[in-house]
Amino acid sequence: MSATPRSVGPGGYRPVPRVANTLLRPAARLQTLDADAIVDAARRATGLSDFGGEDFREPLGVLTEDLRAHPPSPLGRVLIRLTLTKALANRLRVVAAQRARSEAPADGASAPMVIVGWHRSGTTLLHNLLAALPGFRFLPLYRLAEPVSSLTERVKMWLALQGTWTIAPELRDIHQQHVSGPEEDWTLMMGALCVEGFVMHWNVPGYRRWLDGCDFDPAYQFFRSAVEVAATQDEPGRLVLKDPAHLTALRSLIGAFPNARLIWTHRDPATMVASFASLSAIHHRSMYGVYDPHRAGRASLDRCVHALRRGIQSRDAIGEDRLVDIAYRRLRNDPIGVVLDICDRFGIEVTDGGLRAVTERLQELEAGRRSTHVYSLAKWGLDQQTLADAVSFYDRSRYL
Repeated sequence: MSATPRSVGPGGYRPVPRVANTLLRPAARLQTLDADAIVDAARRATGLSDFGGEDFREPLGVLTEDLRAHPPSPLGRVLIRLTLTKALANRLRVVAAQRARSEAPADGASAPMVIVGWHRSGTTLLHNLLAALPGFRFLPLYRLAEPVSSLTERVKMWLALQGTWTIAPELRDIHQQHVSGPEEDWTLMMGALCVEGFVMHWNVPGYRRWLDGCDFDPAYQFFRSAVEVAATQDEPGRLVLKDPAHLTALRSLIGAFPNARLIWTHRDPATMVASFASLSAIHHRSMYGVYDPHRAGRASLDRCVHALRRGIQSRDAIGEDRLVDIAYRRLRNDPIGVVLDICDRFGIEVTDGGLRAVTERLQELEAGRRSTHVYSLAKWGLDQQTLADAVSFYDRSRYL
């Protein structure tokens, strides 16, 4: 299938979400962005009350205060209220499931391979290929959305994707998602409400400051519980996890998973920022009805620099024996060779059958490409010199 170049469309809602935004105005007034109301809604939705701790309340309070100070559109208000309520409902279910479990963590959940490269650095491709190895697996998108099984989990995820693509059709080209496919595991962090994506997609400056100074350890302890619960719902195997936001909290990640092995994908920051700004702009438009390209550019640069700096500062504490660096350019030119190198580094045997499985998955991905993503720094109010100055601390040899 040939790939068609696509770029982010102009600001403002498309016709269908524009109508939905208008029709939702009365309902949005009832969707109170109040911390206590959201907690109560989660309890009513689940019939549960044990959150397993109160560490989520501070970020929830900061978030809701920001959202009231910088209100989203009616459509965005409804979506954000649903997002926060579901996050806490999932937390309640995870805590209940974890307390009810008597067996050891699911095989492969305690020693995952975790891809931690920043956004748009080849993490999705590598995630797919490593999870194709015999004895390895990913957590499918529907399971990340609902760590505890339900009868309607796949249907709800399918409906959610249709709604997302209706509001933001560009997402189908920039970041393809499938109900049963691999995805970033940030949704399992939602119950702790320590989510980097909120900073990029919502107008929450107070929360950004809070997140940058918070202790991530409690969030990652909850994340481990969510991973363990989610992993028991499906087939066994060693997990391959992925989330660029882990780069900002590698020490807490390793604290929760001492036996994890980390893979840091590297790419030219100018390319990562320009590409990620597209995603930021689209998600921001979904919640507010408009986007400012210069805001998206500045925010993408800020979060990229923050993540890279945090990741570099954590390397010594992690230990090089648990971390492998992969350049995006090599991943694109020799993906099979990269997989073999990673396995060799971590002492994983790759059989002929395993090599065939990875090769077949690569062929499937290439055949299913819908488009190429077109982006540039200039569109987002940035230039090469600004990027070079901002990331002067980042070793270019890692991504060249």
